[in-house]
Parts: sequence; structure tokens; C-alpha cells
Amino acid sequence: IAAHLGFGDGRTSGVAWAGLGAVAGRGIAETPATGAVTNSTFQGNRIGAFSDLAPDMTWTRNQFLANQGHGFNAHSGCRALILDGNTATGNRGDGFLLARGCRDNLLQGNHAVRNGQSGIVLGNGSATPVESAGNTVISNTAIDNAAGLVVDGGTGNRLRGNTVQGGGTGIEIRNSRANPVEGNTVRDVNGPGVDLDGGAGNQVTGNRIERSHVGLYLKRATAGGVISKNQILASAQFGIYLSEGAGGNR
Repeated sequence: IAAHLGFGDGRTSGVAWAGLGAVAGRGIAETPATGAVTNSTFQGNRIGAFSDLAPDMTWTRNQFLANQGHGFNAHSGCRALILDGNTATGNRGDGFLLARGCRDNLLQGNHAVRNGQSGIVLGNGSATPVESAGNTVISNTAIDNAAGLVVDGGTGNRLRGNTVQGGGTGIEIRNSRANPVEGNTVRDVNGPGVDLDGGAGNQVTGNRIERSHVGLYLKRATAGGVISKNQILASAQFGIYLSEGAGGNR
């Protein structure tokens, strides 16, 4: 158990796996941090666990509980991570945040419950010019978070077979391109079940959306999307709603 550690963000946030960056012109090469973290608990820290320049790590069956910020936070160079069977509960920030160019990571069988912000987030939008890409988010559960699953500035991230229940928004794809959203179940959210906010070419296929305020919401110049074979049941207001310049969608 690692508890009540840290005072700032990033490497001073409590428990950190941090590599060293390359220094141009001085002959210093990048030195990544690596390793595996299993059956551990991170509780009440500034951030539960943080990694930076730490590719190819595995995080398995860990708990991130009641941390002041995010439960798990991976930053620059988080490539080819495997997050399998972890739980993030009661954190004030996101349950799981992979930001600043997170690529080719696998998140499967994780549980994000009652976090103050979102359950699982890929990317951090305008905060970095480097997008999240090629990540797979499969068979995770997000319950009673502000938003369940979020892609914020990314391409080719696949969200498949996840379950989102309760909270403000089910699945949000924000300013992102060509992300398949397939076979997920969203129920009992207070806002949109699936929210496409800007971006282009996203595919929303074979999802089941029950008892949301709006089933599928396409807004702010969302373009070129393909919406097919979804079940949208008992929406409080609209089943499918296009607004604010959405165009060219099928």
C-alpha cells in the first residue's frame, strides 16, 4: 500500500515511474522507466500513481482509491502499456488518464467507479499538440462518473464492449478522428449516451443506449461520421440529435 504521499503534480505527486528524456547536442539518450505493478493499492495520494517516459509497463489488479487528483495518470511516452483488471474508485479527478500522446495502449477489464471527473480518458485535447492514437479500450466498466469514457484529441482509438452506467455523459469523442465506438452499453446517464463533439470520421456502430437524456448527440461541426446498427431506447428527449453545424454524417 502506498498512501498519503505527494504534494504536487507529475513526479512529485506521490508514486512515480519516471524515465529521463534525451538531451539534444549533449549525447544523452532517452532512458525509459519500465516495470510491472501488480496487486498494489494507491490511496489518498496527490495522484494515485503517475508514469512519464515509461513505456511497455503492465498494471494488473491494482486499486487507486480516494486520491486527491487522478487515480492513474500516464503522461509523455506512455506507449504499449497494459492496464488489466484495475479499479479506480472515489478519486477527485479521472479514474484513469492517459495523456500527451498516449499510443498503442490496451485497457481491458478495468473498473472506474464514482470518480469526480471521468472514468477513463485518452488524451488531453488542446493541452498538447500530440494526439492519443491506436489505443484499445475493451470490456471496461464505468459507473457514476462525471463522464464514462472520453477520447479528447485522438485518432484510431477503439472503444469496444464497455459498459457505462450513470453519471453525466456515457461516451464522449471530442475533437477526434476515425475512432470506432462498437458494441458498448450505456444506460441511465443524465446527458448524452454517446456524444460526438467536433472531429470527423468517427464510427458509432452496434451500441445499446438506454434511458439517457439524448441517445446520440452530434454537435460543433462533427463531420463524416457513420452511425449504424445502434439500439436507442427510452431517451428522455431525443434519440439522435444533430446541432451546431454537424454535417456530412451518415
